[in-house]
Amino acid sequence: MVSSAGAQSFFSSRGFGEEITNSDAASGALGGLFTASSRNPAYPVGTPRTSFTASALVLGNYATDDANRRVLGDVRPNFLRVRVPLPVGLRLNLGLSEWFNQDFDVYSESLAQYRRHVVGKGGIYDINAGLAYSLFKTVTLGAEYSRLFGGSTELWRFDAYEGNYVTYDTVQYNYAGDAMTLGLFAQRGILSLGGFFQPVLDFNLNSWVRTHGTVAESAAGVKVGMPARYGAGLGISPTPSLRFYLEGARREGSRLTIADSTRPEFRNSLQVVLGVQYMLDEAHPLRLGLRWNDWYLNATGGKPVQEIALTGGSSFPIAGLGSFDFSLEYINRRAVTQTGTLQEHVARAGLTLYFEEPWNARRRRWGY
Repeated sequence: MVSSAGAQSFFSSRGFGEEITNSDAASGALGGLFTASSRNPAYPVGTPRTSFTASALVLGNYATDDANRRVLGDVRPNFLRVRVPLPVGLRLNLGLSEWFNQDFDVYSESLAQYRRHVVGKGGIYDINAGLAYSLFKTVTLGAEYSRLFGGSTELWRFDAYEGNYVTYDTVQYNYAGDAMTLGLFAQRGILSLGGFFQPVLDFNLNSWVRTHGTVAESAAGVKVGMPARYGAGLGISPTPSLRFYLEGARREGSRLTIADSTRPEFRNSLQVVLGVQYMLDEAHPLRLGLRWNDWYLNATGGKPVQEIALTGGSSFPIAGLGSFDFSLEYINRRAVTQTGTLQEHVARAGLTLYFEEPWNARRRRWGY
């Protein structure tokens, strides 16, 4: 069976969906770095000009589940960032980004005489504002407040095997909360060091179920306790044209609570990233990366969802403005489920436009 839908992963039908940690295409091409990307409020060290960054994702997913085959695709914006330098070494950060993606399109067979078809649309997003402070043009400290918001709609259709219509339900989720991101980035000589700590201060979940026009409020005002995500990264340049990156990040998902209760589907997750950048010339870097990570949730049956990704990309300068960055990723994602091994082959492209303020102080000239 082949279908087209706005979806990223079949596993997005569980938990809060797929956690989105990549931002700009430059960091995505290096394996999906966080500390050396615009998601870290302290990165980079010093920004003498106002900058605007906008990024989008192009996705393709080919999945196999025993004899079943499916193809899915999606194109969507990822984030927007504005960074404005202020006096005395301060910098204002403003942005809008995606935290979790909840798009999916799945079929589920049942022992009863019907088939379930569930389509989910939505996600969790944030609008953020923060400040960064640079010390001695070497170290930058940053703090960013995020207002979390969003929602998702799941359409549940139950069809009899003979094709007769059975029922059609709608499940609606709304999210609201607050989070902080604390960041550090330091660069001196051939070395760079970054770190971040991202606690979710509070998070609320509301849900409704609509069956044939009747609305039932099933989980109003449920509080979610989401553990912090944290990590650190190191960069080293043995030569001016070559740079290596190593980064690790962790979330203790097994401590995630809903209404003060832990859930067995959530687990501790770890992400390890290796990246290398080689400057072909002054304006064209070649970026390559390798990422391994497991998800913060289990697949059906309590088995882990693990993925490995190969990444690459480059940049093209835009004269007088900034650059156009792109990244390409191949992701192999798999989990052993109750019915067999579910495996996904994901192709992902990241497209980022990075603009710096085009205006400069005009020098007065005589003679015209």
